[in-house]
Amino acid sequence: MELVKCPECGKENVSDTAEACPDCGYAVKIHYQRLREEEAKQARLKMETEKKLAEAQQKKETETQRQKEAIEALEIRIKGYTRTIPIVAILTIVFCVLTVISWNLSEDGDLGLIIVFCGFATFFGGVTWTSSISAQNRAREDLKLAKQSVDSYEKKVEERKIKEAEIAKRQQELQDAQHPKCPNCGSKNTKRITFTNRAVSTATLGIASSTIGKQYKCNRCKHMW
Repeated sequence: MELVKCPECGKENVSDTAEACPDCGYAVKIHYQRLREEEAKQARLKMETEKKLAEAQQKKETETQRQKEAIEALEIRIKGYTRTIPIVAILTIVFCVLTVISWNLSEDGDLGLIIVFCGFATFFGGVTWTSSISAQNRAREDLKLAKQSVDSYEKKVEERKIKEAEIAKRQQELQDAQHPKCPNCGSKNTKRITFTNRAVSTATLGIASSTIGKQYKCNRCKHMW
């Protein structure tokens, strides 16, 4: 209980729990009860607002940190590609030059073999160089997006992972569908008999080798066909 002034007539020392003012009959208790309820409501609203502001600030700081980490990782990746691309080109050229020099120093050098070596080096270097440039350009696009919105960047990365997983799944299903079945037991646990395995077996057993004329072997029942 607290002694207050009647808000209607101004009489002093009126209890805030009094049903009515002794002078004017104003409902003092209801009046101050409403005031306390309003104050409690405002306090709750203030607390909720402060909580939301704190959560928004925390979210912003977390997003800023995620963005910073994503940008740093992409910048490092781009720098790596920037170093890799010229190195691959230089190594390809050096390999071809050394191959040609070795052929010139050799008395019985095979020009066809030199062409094959240079062609292989050029092809391998070209594929690596092209894929590195493609990956670098994609990293630059990701960096631009990450600077604009880290959420959009992470969403794009997740979509890319899902797409790559779907492609890998389809490729695996295609390989499984094309994988030969054993004609003896029907198992798909088979493998191709490589030229090296066939050559080793033939060199060891001669015409008695069981791999002669065979292309596949079943890992389950050991049948070859």
